Amino acid sequence: MEKVTHQWLPWLAVAAIATPLHAQENAKVTQDLIQQWVSTEKRISSEVNEWDLEKEILQDSIKALKEEKESLQSAIQEAEESAGEAEKQRAELVEEKEKLQETSGKIADKVAAYEKQLIALSPRLPKPLQRMIKTPLSRIPQSEEDAEDVSLSVRTQNVVAILNEIDKFNGVVTKETDVQELDDGSTAEVTTLYFGLGGAFFTDPEGAYAGVGKPGPDGWTWTVKPDAAEQITRLVAVYDRSVEADYVSVPYEIID
Repeated sequence: MEKVTHQWLPWLAVAAIATPLHAQENAKVTQDLIQQWVSTEKRISSEVNEWDLEKEILQDSIKALKEEKESLQSAIQEAEESAGEAEKQRAELVEEKEKLQETSGKIADKVAAYEKQLIALSPRLPKPLQRMIKTPLSRIPQSEEDAEDVSLSVRTQNVVAILNEIDKFNGVVTKETDVQELDDGSTAEVTTLYFGLGGAFFTDPEGAYAGVGKPGPDGWTWTVKPDAAEQITRLVAVYDRSVEADYVSVPYEIID
């Protein structure tokens, strides 16, 4: 027995030595596992923190995108409403433009009719009045082609200017001094008083040559009235205030 005991002793010694070594290895493994677990926990914690941060950023981004979406939807709605209102205003403007064009056409027809009448009337007007309206009368287009080159406003202003001068002349007494041809072919300087467009009286400085003037289809006609020379001369003197104001009876025939 003793011999057997001695034979196992080396193995027991080896076992005794091996047991601490195995324990050391287990401890090292355990330590490594603990370190790995701690590292894993740290990484998990770090990733969790990163995710929380990313989650917060994503939530803020989503919120901002929602607000931007709402803002865009509101802008689109306002744009659609504005477009609808603009289309309504456009339709109203088109309708107003058509009405203005129609009215402008009617005015153009009226102005053209007045222009023709004024051109035909101008030779029958008194000479002083003809000089007054010479400039605006010269601006009247002589044809439809010429009328296209002149704006309607300018043509209207010309017509109004001429009519105003005619109306003004017709409401006052106008004195004119000019040279008139006598029946014998000679000429004499005469003073003429135009009583509007209705008639006129003329006399020379000496009062020897006097008469009346009347408008006609071919212009004014002048008729000598020797018997009325004194009255007509006095009429001119009263107008000039070279004599006291007085009632003067002068011959004049009104033709219907």
